[in-house]
Amino acid sequence: MWKPSDPKLRRGGFTLLEVLLALILLTILLTLVFTAFFQISSGASRQKESLTTQQEIRLLQKLILDDLAAIRYLPRLQRNGIHLPSGVMSAMERVGRDEFSRLSFHAEVSARFFRKVEPARDPGLHEVGYRIEEDRGEYWLTRREDFYLDDQLWEGGKEVRLAKGVRKFKVEFLPFSPNPRDPRLTTPEDWQDRWDSAQGAGGRRLPRAIRLTLGLDTEDGQTWEETVEINLPANLKEG
Repeated sequence: MWKPSDPKLRRGGFTLLEVLLALILLTILLTLVFTAFFQISSGASRQKESLTTQQEIRLLQKLILDDLAAIRYLPRLQRNGIHLPSGVMSAMERVGRDEFSRLSFHAEVSARFFRKVEPARDPGLHEVGYRIEEDRGEYWLTRREDFYLDDQLWEGGKEVRLAKGVRKFKVEFLPFSPNPRDPRLTTPEDWQDRWDSAQGAGGRRLPRAIRLTLGLDTEDGQTWEETVEINLPANLKEG
């Protein structure tokens, strides 16, 4: 005989407990899915920022190293019988709470900032400089260019900001062996963060190699840093 109160016949749907458990499981599953999605999205965004910063660093390094590869020391650069500073002058300079390289040098490159001057009038030998400038707590990398050579290797000309968020800018120089008869190369410990062609080093006015370290901030607050080296020809013209 049929009885409405029979438990076996009354289970035609879900109980409230079963519905709650299903909702809890669904919530946990959706949480895991969205967490994984945002982690992947955030990781991709950070990777994109790192690649952008890395590309910016390499473009800046190429610009600087192209200038440095064209450095020249001019022993006959004189005015009124007085020898003018030439070659490379570089030292560490305190900016804000940090220290960065500041350098100036003569380079056999075409002018970049004097666009109104006809190319035929470009002497192809200019005064170039790089330094870090602080503005409202932000560090900027600047490039200075003087169209004409004068007695102020550190000053003059036009200065243009190239990049902000600089965390490291260090230029180091590797001198030639002190003994010109010794063909062995100098050791890594001989890298110097200062250079003055007026004093010379190892009997040479110009270094054997140059090392550049540049670090920039990414948008997520991280710092990307890269170091690159170039060798200068041993027979680089010093004159």
